[in-house]
Amino acid sequence: MTDPNAQLRDALARVRRTTVDVLSSQPKTAKAAASILRDLDTIERSVRAVTEDLTIENPRVGKPRKAEVVSHYTIEEMPSHGGDALTEHRTSGAQPFRCPKDVYDAAAKVLAGAIAPVKFAEVQKGVETRLKRVVPIYQIRLVLRFWSTAGLVHHRRARFVARDATRIEGLAATSFNEVGRRPHVV
Repeated sequence: MTDPNAQLRDALARVRRTTVDVLSSQPKTAKAAASILRDLDTIERSVRAVTEDLTIENPRVGKPRKAEVVSHYTIEEMPSHGGDALTEHRTSGAQPFRCPKDVYDAAAKVLAGAIAPVKFAEVQKGVETRLKRVVPIYQIRLVLRFWSTAGLVHHRRARFVARDATRIEGLAATSFNEVGRRPHVV
């Protein structure tokens, strides 16, 4: 497998060479080519900043603590929303939290479309943009906790990333259906 950093460097070098070739053969495109080269520098700096941020050692080594309050997840009807919902049950006996299926699906689409690990606020904004309404924070947190316990999502340095972004929507749908058949115990 090729090193992703090497792939990035090679791709940027090819784009720069092609841009310079076009620039030398077509003087009329000089302004546009110069703009492309400046944008490439910006992209490269941004990618390096993101990767440096992600490679900083996590002070919490290992897996997150096992949830002490969440006991299991089920799928239940959510009459106020008119459909099924992922439901998080707690050992404390508190009322369960519920997340409607449309919020669940929208969150999967947000993670599928992410090109880098995303912060919670970005997930929330993406879900609300897709649904064109305000979504209670606890619903999105519930989904991310569930996916984390199901092994679909990594949570590191206050960012979330799908283990398999190309298949997250399908994997999330499968997990939802499986929880509908039998509870997911934490």
